[in-house]
Formats: sequence, C-alpha cells, structure tokens
Amino acid sequence: MGKLVKSELNTHNAKQFVESINETANSLYYVYIGKHTAFPNDLSPPTANNSNESSFYQQYRDMIYGKQITTSDVKHMVDKNAWSNGTVYAQYSHKDGGLKDKKFFVSVEEANGNYSVFKCLFNNKGAPSTDEPTKTETQANDTLYITTADKYQWKYMFDITGDEYAKFNTADKIPFKEDTAVTGNAVSGAVDVVDVISGGTRYKSVANGVVTDATVGGNNLMIEIASLVSANLALTNTTSNGSNSAIGVEKIDLLGKFANGDLYDGNTDPNTANNIANGVVVVANSTVLKVVDIAGDMLNANSTNVVVKGQITGVLSQVSSVTSDTGSLSSNTDL
Repeated sequence: MGKLVKSELNTHNAKQFVESINETANSLYYVYIGKHTAFPNDLSPPTANNSNESSFYQQYRDMIYGKQITTSDVKHMVDKNAWSNGTVYAQYSHKDGGLKDKKFFVSVEEANGNYSVFKCLFNNKGAPSTDEPTKTETQANDTLYITTADKYQWKYMFDITGDEYAKFNTADKIPFKEDTAVTGNAVSGAVDVVDVISGGTRYKSVANGVVTDATVGGNNLMIEIASLVSANLALTNTTSNGSNSAIGVEKIDLLGKFANGDLYDGNTDPNTANNIANGVVVVANSTVLKVVDIAGDMLNANSTNVVVKGQITGVLSQVSSVTSDTGSLSSNTDL
C-alpha cells in the first residue's frame, strides 16, 4: 500500500507553530547563539544527536545570548519568484499535483517600495511573460487582472510593506500575508479562466455569399448573409450580339452594364471593367446554368443587367434571374 504525506500537512503544522506563539496560553520560544570556544576539530564538528546531554545540558553551557520569539518575529514564507521578463510562468490549476514546485505566482516591487504578489491564472498558452503586473493597475476585489501586452491574466493576492520585506526576505523566500479584501471577495467555485484544450478546426471559415439585410430584426449590429455556394442562372436564349447561350462546363465571369445603360459596347463586348462575380459552371443547357464556387455579389446585382461570359469560349449570354440553391443563412438575432 502506497503512502503520501501531502504538503497540506506541512502547512498545517506551520500554522500550528505560529498559533502556539499567538494564542493566549502561548508557548515560549527563544533563539540563541553560543559555543564561543573551539571544537576539537572546527573543520569536523561533532554530529548533533537527540540525547539529553546534547539537547539540554550542553546547550546551556554554550549559550551566550538569546532572544524570545514574539508574534512580530514570525511569518509564514513562500517562494520569492521575483517577476522576470521573458519567463514562462505556470498557470494555476486545481488539478496540477506538482503546482507547488512551479512558478505559478510572482512578486513585484511597486513604485512605493512595497511588494505585491500575483497568481497567474492564464499564461497565454505557455508564452513568455513580458508585461509586469502592478497593484496600481488593479484592485483587491477585482476578479481578474489582465495585462494588455502579453495576454497573461494575473490575480492580485497580497502585498508586503518594504519594512516587512527587509526584515524577513531571503535569497529565495518572502513573507506571506493574508489580504482580507482578497479573501473576503473571493467567490467559491468561480470560473475565472476557460482553458481550451482542443480548439477544433475551421472556425474561421465563412460562407461564400453577400449581405442581404444589414439590420436583422432591427439590430444594426447584425447582418444577414445569403449563401451563394451554388446558384442557378436563368439565361435568355440569345444575347444582343447573337451569341448562343449554351456555355459549356467552364469558369465564367458575370459582367455589369456600362455607364450609359448598354450591356455591350460598340464592339459587342460586355463591360469587363465591371466584373460582378465569377464561378464555375457544372451544368449547362440553353436556358439555365448551374454555377458553384461563386465569388462576388450576385443577389444584390441587377440580374437583368448582367452578362455571363465564358472565360475560355468567350460565349456570351444575358442573365434573366438568379436562384440560390443553398438559401439564406440563419437570421436569428444575438446568435
């Protein structure tokens, strides 16, 4: 049977030790210095042991100076983790069993000489941190602190005065303090970050189509798009220059009329400068073309003033109507 002493037990024992100093019937603790005489071999001092002689009697013989430990002399300590530009900080996760060994929070020196501690809620998918969080940009009761440069999300936890920092900090540790404004505004079970593990594909894909309604349901922030992935073009039997309308399976251009209203210029060519749309013909007969992969605005164009021109054959025909095979996309508001 496996066994594991969880870190929570160590934290609990540390809290009990501090409480034993703070409580009314408190325990007394002293720190002292001693041993002003040399060991038989200072390069190899004797190993301490748990005997009464070593634990009590010899201690008092060597004692020179002692100081009682009071509540102002004791602080819980945490890793310093001073914020450093370019470091990838781990984001907090309640499922991460190795979190205590990772840099998931940072300490930051403020302009006033105090130090603030922030917990990393989101690390921009493992990107380096380049924007230092500061308490002046957030409040204790904020749910999130979001930097604008590196997209990290930080949660302010507590601060340490400059005097407290100077008294207790070490090369790798700083004192811990509870900020009641933070704990008092904490929401149990709150979801602060949604971490997308698998984002899927093709979310940036869009339908080929045109805007048919710019104020759907009276909401001018919503638009209705007509899908034109495929459409049927009804044609006149012949065009004004006598060309046959039976365009084969090929790419086509849909061309608009000239400024004077004519569909063709003096050389019986359509207005190639006004290319409304293009597509690929997949079915053709003398009166209807089925066109797919359409790019351009076909529904909003004046279909009776549009000419189809085969890109390969050059065959021309005038469009009499356009019918979309795929219909309209959803017009629901606030989708």
